[in-house]
Amino acid sequence: MSRFLITAVPVLVAVLCALALVPWILGIPGTDNNYAKGWTIGFYAILAYLTAFIVLAVLRVASHLGWFRFPAHIADSLSWSAVLAFCIAQGLAWWLILGN
Repeated sequence: MSRFLITAVPVLVAVLCALALVPWILGIPGTDNNYAKGWTIGFYAILAYLTAFIVLAVLRVASHLGWFRFPAHIADSLSWSAVLAFCIAQGLAWWLILGN
């Protein structure tokens, strides 16, 4: 059960990011205020997390298939680090968007 949670949470966050990408793009602000700064941070956080998740997923699959030596547990640890960084960036973005 714990092994499932270790791999499922980063996947769930990636799915939620993919679903939030289009509405986030549609909310492009036209002014330069805290809302716009929060939106920009959130947008780049979504893009960075999706990119990091895809790269780490490819590394994990390649290590399981034996294409090259890369420990899968390191990919899991890096995935959790990416989730943590994404949560911090999104927290800051929402803090700016909602007006401090």
